[in-house]
Amino acid sequence: MGSAQGRIQVDAQPWAVWRWVTDPSHFPDFVEGWVDGRAVTPNATGPGAAYDWTGAVGPLRLRVHERVIEWREGERVAYAGTLARVPFR
Repeated sequence: MGSAQGRIQVDAQPWAVWRWVTDPSHFPDFVEGWVDGRAVTPNATGPGAAYDWTGAVGPLRLRVHERVIEWREGERVAYAGTLARVPFR
């Protein structure tokens, strides 16, 4: 399986960036194709947090379910789930 990585320069403290990027209310700001979605677990962030959301690719709407499978506070978060019933990690 592949992974996505990138780098940008942000003028903010690392903890502030981490809190912003892991806050589900900000997902529409950077998740390509985001249409709508919500956390489906009591914890919206952290290990085991899960989300149901809809993405768009052109006229297609795709259902996504994902769960946090790795959470290294301030360092890394990893997700696994299904996109249109196709598993991803």
